[in-house]
Order: sequence, then structure tokens, then C-alpha cells
Amino acid sequence: MVTSTELKSANRDGVNLAYLDTGSGEPALVFIHGWCCNQTMWGEQTKAFAPKHRVIAVDLRGMGESDKPDQDYDIDAFGEDMTWLLNEIGLQRPVLIGHSMGGVITLNLLRRHPDIARAAVFVDAGIMPFPDEFQPLITQMIEGLKSPAHKDVATNFV
Repeated sequence: MVTSTELKSANRDGVNLAYLDTGSGEPALVFIHGWCCNQTMWGEQTKAFAPKHRVIAVDLRGMGESDKPDQDYDIDAFGEDMTWLLNEIGLQRPVLIGHSMGGVITLNLLRRHPDIARAAVFVDAGIMPFPDEFQPLITQMIEGLKSPAHKDVATNFV
């Protein structure tokens, strides 16, 4: 059984996507973190499931140890990164587990590629559309995260 905690990296069109690949066994479990997080949030789950399952925990583009290109980020792009990564590492029909924004990515990924996973788990995922009045707050938060006060903005978000 593989029990490495060392991150691997796969290069998609010049962008390195970091991920943990540990354990062995079927079905494989793929953990997708939420906004402003990284794969380390799944540490306890990784330890618990790796003895009986292959476990993949990703750092989405722009987060964690993955590259952070100066570009727009959106749910479709994150989902296509996930589709590419699953193919790149040879995973067929894993269980996708998405937390928060990772759940939204999972839902969108399944909408675009219905047969890519055998099952999905949504953990505190905001999969309902946001009311229009939330958009200015979201925009304000994104701008705050780009500012020198980004640590304060992130702390206040949590």
C-alpha cells in the first residue's frame, strides 16, 4: 500500500497542479477542497481512508501548492482541471468528495461529464444559486483578497 504524504504535481498547459496520491484500493476517493483552502484540510480523512482506498486530495489551481497564474478563475475551469487530472493519473469513476466550493465544482463536473464518477459526496456545499443581493458582497470579498489586507479579509470570512 502506498502511504506517501508527499505532494505530486501534474502540468496542465504550463500550470502545475499539486495533489496528494496515497493509499490503494477501490473505489478511489477524490477530495476537492473549498475556496481559500487546500488539500491539507482533508488530512484526517486521508489518514482514515488510505488503508483501504486510493486517496487523491487536490490543491486547486491558484491555491495551496498549485501554481497561481494571473488569470480569471471560475467553476468551469476548476472542473476541467479536475477532469484532466483524473484522466492524467488514470482514475476511472472514483468517488468525488467536494467541500463548499469543491462541492459546486463536483456538481458542475458531473453536469458536464455524468459518467466521470461512481458517486459524489457534498460536504457543506453551496449548490443552490446565490440570490442577486449576494453578488456585491462576493465581489467585495474577492477584491479584498487581492488587496494588501488579504489576510484580514480571509480571517473575517472564516
